[in-house]
Amino acid sequence: MIGVAFGAASLLLSSPIAFNLVRTVGALYLGWMGIGLLRTGWQRWVSSMAAIANTSLQARLMQMHPMMAALALSLTNPKAIFFFIAFFSQFIQTDFGYPTYTFIYLAVVLQLMSMSYLTALILVGQSCLHFFQRHHRAAAMLWMFAGLMFVGFAIRLLLT
Repeated sequence: MIGVAFGAASLLLSSPIAFNLVRTVGALYLGWMGIGLLRTGWQRWVSSMAAIANTSLQARLMQMHPMMAALALSLTNPKAIFFFIAFFSQFIQTDFGYPTYTFIYLAVVLQLMSMSYLTALILVGQSCLHFFQRHHRAAAMLWMFAGLMFVGFAIRLLLT
């Protein structure tokens, strides 16, 4: 959002060199992430789930209660925060006698919808977690599939 405010889009449109540099760096990043996912998927394929040592942030989040993990991720997501500021501010009527009531109403509705959505995600996620804990090779295949998709996106980005 800050880049948009400072005119990054116009800079990228006006400078083919800058655009190609950003595109190449983005493709390399996607490729690097894809190779990491492929490597992790292969490690999961050849070893049992008990033998996989997770010391990453993802492993620490998995040890948290799902609701706390979802809350931590939601509160630290800058894209969502900027989206809410940009999207919901248009519904606040400043000419209304009590704009605070409108804001409180929107906040309550948003929180109820968000809690319902996150609860559904947690329930589905927990059932998927139990399935993939029992079928670690299926989880490994999904990791490798995601890695292949990222590598494919990187190649596509470089070729277009």
